[in-house]
Amino acid sequence: MAFTPVQKLSITSGAAMLLLSAMGLVAYVSISELVRAQDAATVTNTNIARIDRVRERTSEAEAAVRLYAERGDSASLSAVGSAQADVEYALDSLLAASEDHPVQRRNIDSLGPIVGARFRSIRQVAQARTRQAADSAVAMLGAEGPRRGMARLLVDMRNEEVLVLGERTRVMADNAKSTQVLVVVGSLFSLVLALVALQPLRASVERRVTQRLTVAPHSPTTRDRAGE
Repeated sequence: MAFTPVQKLSITSGAAMLLLSAMGLVAYVSISELVRAQDAATVTNTNIARIDRVRERTSEAEAAVRLYAERGDSASLSAVGSAQADVEYALDSLLAASEDHPVQRRNIDSLGPIVGARFRSIRQVAQARTRQAADSAVAMLGAEGPRRGMARLLVDMRNEEVLVLGERTRVMADNAKSTQVLVVVGSLFSLVLALVALQPLRASVERRVTQRLTVAPHSPTTRDRAGE
């Protein structure tokens, strides 16, 4: 069955609009996935910063209590309290962020008691120095067990977050590439359909214009003159 130019125009125009609608829907889904992956990557970066903060602030607390044990500088004790508060907040935040990550949750469950032992040791050093037992306080600074366990766990946690970040970055890159290809291909195909839709009208439009231009001017008839 042969289609008229108007029918061809309707079919190709409808196909172009349907393609654009489908392309817009798929692009919306892809962009939504990209936004979710980007948000997840932001969370992962934040978790890495929290893990580093646990290590850094604990080391700062140890440095402060060492200064107090060796020199009796009581002003450094305020840094211990501040560091402990920051570490506890970082651990609570990591725990809340690991609800859907069982590996990290187990790591945090193991890390909590080790961090607690580290700060108890720090407090014990401070108490020993406060009792004017400088030599015993300095001797207590050599406990390495909690340090090794904590350092190993923090490295494992950081590596786990880096792996997650790498996977989420890959997902973002794949989604961005897929969306880009979809938009380019869909746009080109829609342009082709639009050109095909306009093609059947070219001959008919030209014919109509030619007919209008070649029609002789209308001359008034006898009836027209009588009416005047």
